[in-house]
Amino acid sequence: AIYVDPDSVRTGVGRALMAASLATARARGDHTLTLWVVDTNSVARRFYERCGLRWDGSSKLVQRPTYSMNEVRYRIALGEAPGGK
Repeated sequence: AIYVDPDSVRTGVGRALMAASLATARARGDHTLTLWVVDTNSVARRFYERCGLRWDGSSKLVQRPTYSMNEVRYRIALGEAPGGK
């Protein structure tokens, strides 16, 4: 997950963090990047979708001592970096 200070939303910081995360994962040789997001967080879900991640149909209930929440799993196949060989 990526968390951006509310004052920095829509400034490109989140997209830069995501680009750096994807580049780091590719450089390590990872084939897939996976993250979980609260199912009702439509802003975050749209952001991840704009970055190329897709909900893979998986979900889970996360229980904490004082609350519970549903999360959904997003994934992206990393493959080759754009413009790479």
